[in-house]
Amino acid sequence: GSTNTLMGITKHIRENLIHQEIYIVEMGARELGNIKEICDLVHPEIGIISYIGNQHMEYFESQENLLKTKLELAESSKSVFFNLDSPFLGDYKDKFHTKYYSLGDKEANLYVKNIEIKNEYTYFTVVEDEKEYFLKTKLLGKNHISNILAALIVARSLGLSWTMLETLTFSLPQIQHRLELKKENNITILDNGFNSNIEGSKDALEVMKALP
Repeated sequence: GSTNTLMGITKHIRENLIHQEIYIVEMGARELGNIKEICDLVHPEIGIISYIGNQHMEYFESQENLLKTKLELAESSKSVFFNLDSPFLGDYKDKFHTKYYSLGDKEANLYVKNIEIKNEYTYFTVVEDEKEYFLKTKLLGKNHISNILAALIVARSLGLSWTMLETLTFSLPQIQHRLELKKENNITILDNGFNSNIEGSKDALEVMKALP
């Protein structure tokens, strides 16, 4: 079963958690109140809302219901980080005192510039407090870079150095079926089998254009 539901997360905690310092929870939802239920179980100190799209609209019935459900995480977390590239999230900076990350918006606390795919790696520059840091990863595509940014902004809030983060970013493995680069019989394969949205398909086309 899924591990991003209330019952799935409860089962995972009972079977796996002993003395972990950090526990990362993906919170799935299909209706108002679902995320609050999970928050009441895990009591999050840090919350990340990465995107407000139109997923599961057959259950939520309106964009407003989807947004309200996602914001249940912000209402329940001590610290909140939003993706400034997402629709709607930029309107809530004052309400939740959140920090933002972005693929290019200089209003964000952490943003990226100069993304380049070369020799099967993604090179990008991260800007924090007007200082630039140069990173490299095996993960391809802007969606992956956005997710890396979310991890970086949280890691910085926890006190990790940029030297350590540069090493960790480079060590990230490819993710199966999500813009996964493969070589078979001198043929380059870009496996994006788990993608199910238009933005992900656009991202894959951009990656394909950049590959030799």
